[in-house]
Amino acid sequence: MEVLFKGIWEGLKLLFGGGNEIWLIVGVSLRAALGGVLLAAVFGIPIGLLLGLRDFRGRRACVLIVNTLVGLPTVVIGLLFFCLFSNRIGIFSGFNLLYSVTGMAIALGFLGAPLVASMVNAAVRAVDPAVYMTALTLGAPPVRASMKIVSESWYGIMAALIIAFGRLVSEVGIAAMIGGNIRWRTRTMTTYIALETDKGEFGYAIALGVVLLAVVLVLNVGFMWLQSRRKS
Repeated sequence: MEVLFKGIWEGLKLLFGGGNEIWLIVGVSLRAALGGVLLAAVFGIPIGLLLGLRDFRGRRACVLIVNTLVGLPTVVIGLLFFCLFSNRIGIFSGFNLLYSVTGMAIALGFLGAPLVASMVNAAVRAVDPAVYMTALTLGAPPVRASMKIVSESWYGIMAALIIAFGRLVSEVGIAAMIGGNIRWRTRTMTTYIALETDKGEFGYAIALGVVLLAVVLVLNVGFMWLQSRRKS
């Protein structure tokens, strides 16, 4: 316990002592996660809306595929994009995406898109079907009636993005494989926590752990606020 409390104290001193590197690491983590959430939203929200608003042949198979991708191991995703970005065998090697924040964001977006799609689909399906029928009865065209369902599930869609961000900012496997944990460039909070813990240096590890915990706490507060707004 003494080691733990000493590490916490050292971590807080490092966190608020004006060190540039620790805040650079925080910035890299947030940039990669925000980029990943943006890509996840661009691809995941339309897929989720399609699955939620339309009944078509093969829909159940598509939902099964999306839900399966949600549980895809992150090391598999990291390996996939490592091969795609590799200078030796990657088809996207010319873009210099390996060991870059952009590359991490792309891989994280691939991780987050199925999660967003699955949650958006669930949010849309949770809306009372009477909303759609009522809109049609009042003379709204099918597209506008569908948009009414989307507006009713807006909090669920926002919650999907908040949860996806929390998932991506705490990811370590993809960040290590695609980012490479390069100092001053691609080092993230999670990869540095793992590195410093292995070295027995708990100061920086705990400092970044505090920041990561604060980020997740803010996200959960935001999620609870959305839930309260939805119930009110």
